[in-house]
Amino acid sequence: MIPEHNRENTDYIQLATDAMNKMLVKPGQKVSFLECMKNEIQNQSTLKLTDNQGINQVASTVYNALLLSNISIIERTPEKFVVDYIEAGREAVIVDPFIDLVFKNDNKFPVYMLVNSDGKQVTAEVFGTVEDSGLKSRIEVRDYQIIPKKKHGKLDYNLPRGQKVVAVEGEDGLAVNVYKIYEKDGKKVKEELISKNRYEPQDEILYIGAKSVNKYDGILK
Repeated sequence: MIPEHNRENTDYIQLATDAMNKMLVKPGQKVSFLECMKNEIQNQSTLKLTDNQGINQVASTVYNALLLSNISIIERTPEKFVVDYIEAGREAVIVDPFIDLVFKNDNKFPVYMLVNSDGKQVTAEVFGTVEDSGLKSRIEVRDYQIIPKKKHGKLDYNLPRGQKVVAVEGEDGLAVNVYKIYEKDGKKVKEELISKNRYEPQDEILYIGAKSVNKYDGILK
């Protein structure tokens, strides 16, 4: 689902889906999401390529479809902080010109991609020939580790002494690993570590009243 705050990025979501939709990827072909976006902008758009959550959501949806399609991921970068549009560990960020999603079709047959959005959700499908029809795969996120946020207190000489006001609530960080699980006849035959992901905590900032204290521009940690 597209979060409410991301729906203002509808134009960018549409631009990104158009860039990747109805794409035929030949055996051995390498594809850059960023280059596809640039080509689409040159062809039909007045939008500028920016660090945009709408673009990232499309890239993340494509990334997850590729993971289940035996397509090699050459380059992928996670978000710096945990996001709300997809499970941690399963997102892909696009930032021109340095951060890209790059993949390669290592199969013997071409694959065909359909990427669409109806304004409420983004969908991505990859079609191709399956060499082993009995082998199934799924993505599993685990090994969760919470990275505690730090709390910082800053003296505020406009607040009564002893009063405390939370200026920034902050948020704990997170570390997760993503695995691809292969199953045949309902039994796991192997698993593959796809990625290790770390999301930085956002520190809590607390203002502490010091109106009756001599002014001291300091930080309490």
